[in-house]
Amino acid sequence: MVNDTINDTINGTINDTINDTIKLSDIDLTILDIIKIDKFSTRKKVAEKIGCSEVTVSRALENLAKEGVIKREGSKKAGKWIALKEKGC
Repeated sequence: MVNDTINDTINGTINDTINDTIKLSDIDLTILDIIKIDKFSTRKKVAEKIGCSEVTVSRALENLAKEGVIKREGSKKAGKWIALKEKGC
């Protein structure tokens, strides 16, 4: 009983610390939402949907992948995006 409380406190603190280190911008979060809806979205389609450049989308996708929030599966042409973590991480 006491160990459960201590473990929950320690795990909660560790998880909060890890989760707080992943900082996502509004654009990152918007792109993540789009990917969750359509995992086959292209950079061009995403850029058109949110009204920014493809370079901005590429930068955001790179950041999301670096943070371990998404990953690309398959080829560049026929691949898809996989969301690994929920919004807010």
